Amino acid sequence: MRNFANRFLALILLAMLSAPVNGQLYEHLSGPYGGGAKMYEGRNGILFQYSGTSSVFYRSLDGGTNWQLASLPTHVTSGVFSVGADGSLFLLFFNEIFKSSDNGLSWGKINLPPLPSVEKITSLSDGTLLCFGDVLIYRSTNNGQLWTLTNFGAGIFVDFHPSQRPGWVFVTTLEEIFLSKDGGQTWSKFYWDYSLGPLVDFAESPKAGFFFSGRDVILHLDSLGKLVVKTTVRKTTNGPVQMTLSTSGWLFAVEHETAHYSNDYGKTWNDFSDQGIDLAHFKYFFSSRSGTVFGIRQNGSLYRSNDNGVNWAFSAFGLQEAWVRELDFLSDREIMARTSDGLFHSSDKGKKWNLLAV
Repeated sequence: MRNFANRFLALILLAMLSAPVNGQLYEHLSGPYGGGAKMYEGRNGILFQYSGTSSVFYRSLDGGTNWQLASLPTHVTSGVFSVGADGSLFLLFFNEIFKSSDNGLSWGKINLPPLPSVEKITSLSDGTLLCFGDVLIYRSTNNGQLWTLTNFGAGIFVDFHPSQRPGWVFVTTLEEIFLSKDGGQTWSKFYWDYSLGPLVDFAESPKAGFFFSGRDVILHLDSLGKLVVKTTVRKTTNGPVQMTLSTSGWLFAVEHETAHYSNDYGKTWNDFSDQGIDLAHFKYFFSSRSGTVFGIRQNGSLYRSNDNGVNWAFSAFGLQEAWVRELDFLSDREIMARTSDGLFHSSDKGKKWNLLAV
């Protein structure tokens, strides 16, 4: 095989490649596969990735192995994306709310509540809509035709977290957790700790209770809001902890660019061993309802594990976001590309790529 170290380096934007072939004009070529953005799960196990900065929206119909570009509402160039407990997709674009009930195949606009600006929206398992803005939460049971004001009005809002329990939904602020047990009609304080900082992620186990990640810590609370464990992943970073919980009860966490896992609900933590893909440098984890755990590395590469992180496989086919290090044009159609994920080959000017080696 040719020695790529002696070939020219190619600096490439994330989404597209440009290169001259046989002295012709520059062409735009699709890049080899890799990359990944924050993940979400919709209805029937369909997975999504959305990048608000580049407005790239991908959908996977096979549990995250292969990805295809999906459509956003026509004039939307950015926005806040979320998935409700009933599987509805939402996209906030300035003061417009778009909703999809068919996994992103079509989008429709819903009416706004009487707020100067909308910051977050979610749906509960029965289709109830909850919308936050200007320290207030509005509620709608008829798809936004009529909104009613709830009794919430505290703190700097962070996010909605619908529970698996019917009618339950949490709200996190900078240092407090609020709970509604009646579908968002009334709210009460569930837990507070003024050393937490912004609460980043939420996870729930039918057996173990609720998990919230904040600055330096992960909280494990029971159904009454009693603290079970306040665990420190790393003790010195004073930074936010990103967290997910697999269906088998393993916690995965990232703090200060280092990944860890716990098989006892956060009582003890372990570092990942090196399995050839630099596991310690995952920056984000996501667990699907089927039990698959996804990890995005620091360079953006997407991997998946079906055995709680013991083994990982490349899972970014179709995601044209690879970090390309070197290119070699073998002919006007045939291209070799070395990326952070391995060696790729294309025989059709980059329309399709095959992963040859990692």
